[in-house]
Amino acid sequence: MICYDSAVMKKVALVISVLLVVGAIALLVTQNKPRITSNVIVNPPPEQPTVTFNGQTYFVEIADTAVSQQHGLSERSSLPQDQGMLFIFADKQVRQFWMKDMHFPLDMIWIDGDTIVDISENVPPPGAGEEPVIVYPKAPVDKVLEVNAGEVEKYGLKSGQRVVIQGNLQF
Repeated sequence: MICYDSAVMKKVALVISVLLVVGAIALLVTQNKPRITSNVIVNPPPEQPTVTFNGQTYFVEIADTAVSQQHGLSERSSLPQDQGMLFIFADKQVRQFWMKDMHFPLDMIWIDGDTIVDISENVPPPGAGEEPVIVYPKAPVDKVLEVNAGEVEKYGLKSGQRVVIQGNLQF
């Protein structure tokens, strides 16, 4: 018969318990931590808003204040693949967008509720000394999605199609 000291056994059990808890926490942290590559979130957190159409999902920044809507994507050199900016408005109107201080072309997807009502493709940034292009939809909208130029054609997007918008969209 082997006899163990109960005080030693309690310490061993405590050490094993602590190691199990630390290991479980480490596993949770590494599974939920987004990977970042070249300033692009590869696995964004679940609360990151998304817009999906035709099987393509975009992780979006939300522009829902006058300041964020006025600034938009201005002064950026590019927009990462599969990302965009979703402008959300409290009411429906025929909105005007312009390309002030933009450095790359965009596709603008004009949305009423969850339906695409119009599309502006390959809207160019202004050239040196040029006035910015102004675009607007054919119908009132309450949302506008801006993505890299060419995305609409690449995914066959058309007016009348539905979009699925998910995530924290409080404004």
